[in-house]
Amino acid sequence: MEKNTATIRDYLRACRRNQQLIAILHYELEHPAHVSSGEMIEVLSYGHHEYETMPNSQGVENLPAVALSYRERTDVINEGIRREVATQLIELENKQERIDYYLNLLHVREAEVIRFTYFDGLSTEEIADKYGISPRTVRNRRTKAIRHLAELFEYAASLQQQFSGTYMPGSAEVLPQPGRGI
Repeated sequence: MEKNTATIRDYLRACRRNQQLIAILHYELEHPAHVSSGEMIEVLSYGHHEYETMPNSQGVENLPAVALSYRERTDVINEGIRREVATQLIELENKQERIDYYLNLLHVREAEVIRFTYFDGLSTEEIADKYGISPRTVRNRRTKAIRHLAELFEYAASLQQQFSGTYMPGSAEVLPQPGRGI
């Protein structure tokens, strides 16, 4: 169980960063990067000058085809980027939703200590002052909450593995690894 609680701690430490990444990915989906008209003209005019230096200037006639080809390639690249951003966003949001759901299953004070510690970045002393309790009580609540979270993750993983026929009690693979899906 100690290894599982360490994994949960690592996972919780990543949650604050994941929240920032989710915000960034939402922004990128709402404001996708794309090749502007000015960039397109610049590239085409650069290509146009190259074609003028060619013997018989045969390349100038192909300029519309080159422009269309370039536009098609940038559209494919831009769509690939949008899909990758959406995939990353869905993965991170699923992780956040799962941890939020599991936190809501804990005792209120335990969940608050976890949120204040890992999501808001408050120190043990700041949390103790906020509640008028000792830092030791905060540490005890945090430890108990992490143990409960580890049990919840292990139970969920056992269900998933049970249905796939691969569950082994106490397996280290039952918990999400930071940076991997839950």
